[in-house]
Amino acid sequence: MAAITHRPSGHYQVRVRIEGRYITKTLRTKAEAERWANVISSEVILGTYFDRSHAVKTHMGDLLERYIAEVTPTKKSAAKEAQRLRMLKREFGHYTLAALQPEVIENFKLRRLAQRSAQTVVHDLNSLRTVINHARLAWGLKIPSNPAENIKNPKLPHSAQRKRRVSADEERYLLLAARQYDSPLLPIMQLAVETAMRAGEMLRVRWRDVRLDERFVKLYDTKNGEDRDVPLSSRALALLHALKPGAMDETARIFPAYEKSDCYQKAWQKLKPRRPPKLPHFWPPKLLHLAGVI
Repeated sequence: MAAITHRPSGHYQVRVRIEGRYITKTLRTKAEAERWANVISSEVILGTYFDRSHAVKTHMGDLLERYIAEVTPTKKSAAKEAQRLRMLKREFGHYTLAALQPEVIENFKLRRLAQRSAQTVVHDLNSLRTVINHARLAWGLKIPSNPAENIKNPKLPHSAQRKRRVSADEERYLLLAARQYDSPLLPIMQLAVETAMRAGEMLRVRWRDVRLDERFVKLYDTKNGEDRDVPLSSRALALLHALKPGAMDETARIFPAYEKSDCYQKAWQKLKPRRPPKLPHFWPPKLLHLAGVI
């Protein structure tokens, strides 16, 4: 049953009792108050009523910050995810969940596509969906639906390049660029070509994991969750011997310069515009990420 009260301000306050508690709303005219009361009462009768107070009070920025603090540190790609979520906070942080409508997210998608690759935008949208779904399931956030759920991911371009091996010519030109500009990435690139290890795997390897006498590197908790032994070619073995310091700390990483997550990306960004003209579409991280296949 709804009760409508005329307030001293001239507005009308509606009170509707639902399951032993009252929800209220103040509107400008009595007609608006009656319409709102009828809508809420009808939803209660039909069983479709949903309490929107959480959506009105909760800001997306608060959800993202909590997720970064509580959930992101438990993931392998924590640094990269935190960076993406902070970007989403800058974009959506001031919106309440009630105001974060699908059209807002769709507009973001279109603007982002003008600046970044389709794959990056897919990651952005998936992260946004994940945070909101986690808030609903784990933190008890009450909202009728996830506003990002039905936003279509951009279509990823079909890349024939990803299905072929790096040619000897391309490998030579790529390594030449790293040598010419004295890039600190050169040994990482060489090891990637020789071992087919992922970039993240190489950057996590410590000297205690390198078995030079047995000619393999032990990888723990890889992307698929399993441990793996990576055999070492003669060139990989020579490279690791050259990298190995005299007074060695077994717990040290073989590439200590990249312990900070952003150092690796910054090094790639410096090398990117200096790639040889013969490789106009080649982006070096693909060599590392795809284990010798672009």
